[in-house]
Amino acid sequence: TSMTYRVWNTSGADIYGNEVQDALRIGWDMSLTRPFAEYFSHSLSFGSETAIPNDSSTVTNAVSFEQYSSDFVGYTISYDTRDFWMNPTEGMFHTVSIRKGWKKTDNVITNYTKLGLDLNQFIKLAPSQVLALHATTGIGFGDVPIGELYWCGGANTVRGYFPSEAVLGVRKLIFNIEYRYTFNETFQGVAFYDFGNAWGDVVDNQAGGGAPDFSQFMSGRGFGLRLNTPMGPIRLDYGIGDSRSFGEGVVHFSIGQAF
Repeated sequence: TSMTYRVWNTSGADIYGNEVQDALRIGWDMSLTRPFAEYFSHSLSFGSETAIPNDSSTVTNAVSFEQYSSDFVGYTISYDTRDFWMNPTEGMFHTVSIRKGWKKTDNVITNYTKLGLDLNQFIKLAPSQVLALHATTGIGFGDVPIGELYWCGGANTVRGYFPSEAVLGVRKLIFNIEYRYTFNETFQGVAFYDFGNAWGDVVDNQAGGGAPDFSQFMSGRGFGLRLNTPMGPIRLDYGIGDSRSFGEGVVHFSIGQAF
């Protein structure tokens, strides 16, 4: 059994998306996870956040919004057969999740629901070669707060884009494929291709619309290097987005594999 607890108090603008939310955010969340079969586990999560607009904001394209607080409870079931969770060479890791939330503005209380599916498959091609596949989708119903929207574009979704180029929405569909070659115990090389999008706003969502338009999807390809450490891989990727030349690529730095 494991427990995770986080608390935050942040002030500033969200770096994701062309229209940013400049706000003071105070919140917490907690999750409890327990296995219930050989490869299965489930987790219960809950939390709360209050978002207060920064009225003195000078950020370009900042979104003006009404102060709100958001509470949620979530449940996730996972299936995990990976040989090593930080840097697997074979197996799979799948999750199905549901989150129910309540948004409060003044004396008005609305609610929202988010459903998610995340699929990961790792295939050992040779002792030092792995093919990693990832697909994820999510959909939100109701009055989804800005802080709960999905986003696409950046280091962990579709590489080759700056965070300011990310798109947000109440729906997402993302695919990733990586070829991973391990040179030695320290270094690993990666070639990747990403494809996906996030779309639909709250108004579209409440009207029941929002079918995916694949002509609007983002794609990125590139290569990267992993430095294996006891805390997990340190990741450096060079992604090239749609209609960009090799020299116009974006460098992404992060910790842990993309999926």
